[in-house]
Amino acid sequence: MPASKHLGRLIVCLLVLCLLFCLTPGQALAEDDQSKAPTGQIVTLVRRSAYAGTTVIGCFEDGTRLKVLGTKNQFYRVDCYDMTGYILKSQVRQDENGEYYVNCVAGSSETKTLPTRTPEDALALRGDVRTEALKYQGVPYVWGGTTPKGFDCSGFTSYVYKKVGSPISRSCYYQLGCGVIVPRSELQCGDLIFFENTGEDGGFASHVGIYIGNGQLIHAGSKGITVVYLDSAYFSYHYMCARRVVLTSAPDLVPETVLPATGITQNINGSYWRESSQTTDESGNSFLSVFTLPGGAAAEAHRPVADTPPQWAPPCTYTSTPQGSPDKTAPKAEIPA
Repeated sequence: MPASKHLGRLIVCLLVLCLLFCLTPGQALAEDDQSKAPTGQIVTLVRRSAYAGTTVIGCFEDGTRLKVLGTKNQFYRVDCYDMTGYILKSQVRQDENGEYYVNCVAGSSETKTLPTRTPEDALALRGDVRTEALKYQGVPYVWGGTTPKGFDCSGFTSYVYKKVGSPISRSCYYQLGCGVIVPRSELQCGDLIFFENTGEDGGFASHVGIYIGNGQLIHAGSKGITVVYLDSAYFSYHYMCARRVVLTSAPDLVPETVLPATGITQNINGSYWRESSQTTDESGNSFLSVFTLPGGAAAEAHRPVADTPPQWAPPCTYTSTPQGSPDKTAPKAEIPA
């Protein structure tokens, strides 16, 4: 009997130890997961019209100063830089000076949380977006296409963002609501650029591309995946708005200002160029001369160096529409899915 009692106690002790070993790693894992939980930025939804449930055309971060243009129903009509939108009044506060600010109410149907990254990680991700997008130059345009065999405009943007681990909506129409509203003057690499009234059947948010720095856009147009200047006549005319998908958890780095990389020279004015493509005119001014332009556009063959980070400098060959000559083969309009 004594031996059996000892054996029973031993078995009980072993069972207790097994339970402790099984539970402890699980608890440690849960604590570790909690410590690594992704951070996020709460934002308020901006709608196209002053009615609940209407199309979300973008977001504003908590604390953003607003320019209120009027009221309708339970919404404020606000300036969204390149267009106007509507924010529910409960998501806005007014300070003692009469200024309006976004005041996100947690748990409201008019708010959501977008993922954020450190400024350094965000900068790296923007570079990844550009690198991934440029891989597909020359891929043909295919209406409804979502693979390297052929893309339409939003099929291309959604594919690129999925490849870099930051998926967005498939439709051009709904990609508007995937990011924060930003003005054209503050574009950063990776921002989504939207256009309206493109092609024969185009309308509101009929085309989208990705900003890759240096005033350039990569998109899926009727000529396939190409890089163009955002300030060309056609794209300036149809420009609608921009949305930022890559957000930071701290004050962002100054747009497009980083240290030069290998093979990049910086002049005294802070401008960058690739050493292999630098030319100098008779007055000693530096220019880039790496552009292949259609129609023998000699006037744009030498374009002044722009203030741009080196890793986002223009690719060596791309197509561009000369100023004052709208592209007759406009990007095909895309019917929102």
